[in-house]
Amino acid sequence: TDILRRMELPLIWTISYAAAALVNGLLLVLLAVSWRGRTQGGLLLAAIFIGLLASLASALVPHATWLTQITVLKIESIKQGAWALFFIRLLVLRTGKSALLQSLAPAAVALLVAANFLVLRIGPQQHPFSTAPLPLLLGTIYLIWLVEQLYRNSSTPDQWAIKYLCLGVGSMAIFDAV
Repeated sequence: TDILRRMELPLIWTISYAAAALVNGLLLVLLAVSWRGRTQGGLLLAAIFIGLLASLASALVPHATWLTQITVLKIESIKQGAWALFFIRLLVLRTGKSALLQSLAPAAVALLVAANFLVLRIGPQQHPFSTAPLPLLLGTIYLIWLVEQLYRNSSTPDQWAIKYLCLGVGSMAIFDAV
């Protein structure tokens, strides 16, 4: 029975992440067909495409010797940055505070992604978090803060329109951090 338990976890892992990749792929195709060439649409497509890559990489980790968990965490870090840039763009459109948001917020995203890469280069055995380095957790907090800022700075009718986006991305960020 111990052998069965060890075989079940990689299979469940693979099926779960393959399903996530399939959903991301379908969403990517639907959005690509209806994209009107706007910047925020391009950022959304990029975030979903990187999410698709992260799901595929996570699905392959138990089976591919060339793919490591560190590589998957790097892709997750890039995905987090892409979602943050998408929310920053939406915040710029909503609030009009473009000078501050367009200069400082993307710099913070770049700093968090670079810090993730640096910590992941050191290796998981040399930092206190075995599965998620501190910059990845800080990136999750930053992304959730951006989601909250978008929701807070939207009018009531707009809040109804973006509630599922905010719930979905916020839940995804928390799930990825755990």
